[in-house]
Amino acid sequence: MTALLLPASAPAQAFRERPARLVVPFPPGGGLDTLARTVAPRVSEILGQPIVIDNRSGAAGVIGVEIVARSAPDGHTIVVGSSGNMSIAPTLNPKQLSYKPMTDLAPVSMGVRVSSVLVVHPSLPAANVKELVALARANPGKYAFASGGSGTVLHLAGELFKLQAKIDLLHVPYKGTGPAITDLIAGQVLIMFSDPAVLTYVRAGRLRGLAQTSATRAPSIPELPTIAESGLAGYNAVSWYGFFVPSGTPSPVVEKLNGAFVRALRMPEVVAQLSASGMDAAPSSPSELGQFLKEDIDRWARVIREAGLQDK
Repeated sequence: MTALLLPASAPAQAFRERPARLVVPFPPGGGLDTLARTVAPRVSEILGQPIVIDNRSGAAGVIGVEIVARSAPDGHTIVVGSSGNMSIAPTLNPKQLSYKPMTDLAPVSMGVRVSSVLVVHPSLPAANVKELVALARANPGKYAFASGGSGTVLHLAGELFKLQAKIDLLHVPYKGTGPAITDLIAGQVLIMFSDPAVLTYVRAGRLRGLAQTSATRAPSIPELPTIAESGLAGYNAVSWYGFFVPSGTPSPVVEKLNGAFVRALRMPEVVAQLSASGMDAAPSSPSELGQFLKEDIDRWARVIREAGLQDK
């Protein structure tokens, strides 16, 4: 019987003194790290067990997930998975993966959903999505869009936009959202699919926000219309971060972890803190996250194939 299920006894006390590890597959400071550091203290209090944040970056978030997939399935090692390393990588870069998200990891709970933002430099003569599409159609190949990196949701959000709008835009990948925003503000690139960090500059009037990429307006970005409601029906390119443990972790352990994460994610102060960072708390059951992951893998696989991006 795993220690998570033991009653208050000497072995249970020993378990509480042994920290659990929450692996963040990216450096400190990003969205996944913010989620982990916001939620972990509350989950720790609920479980009565220390939780240590372990940043293991590399290979676009793949390395951290690999570490957890190979860990003992005892509930002591958890990873914050994301769209990139769980939904996109299996189709885009299958040769780089030593794990299969659907079989090597067990879902615990969705953490947050994050709507990306379509923004442009103020000099671009497009005040909304329809005007941007018309401009691009009239000037095929003339304009480029920036993203925080190849193979990210931000990149694929642009590819999906191109496919649905039937336009030709060049993708310019950057090593992170920050450098891309800097060049966008400077006018070196005129169009960008960004994470919500760009809203600081939009709200200050330095950039023009055209739309958000989720199917419905995210509670954290109520002022921007969606691309779907702006003329491209059915458009949806949402990022998400969720919690997983190694496959084979006993169901009662997964359920106990799920209860702790869901409770933490529903705390008003946690919801507010995440919303301030452009993230919308979205706790779920393990089965709901598992079904969502399957559908998300299939959805991005179609985009990757249609855009001709698949790793050969």
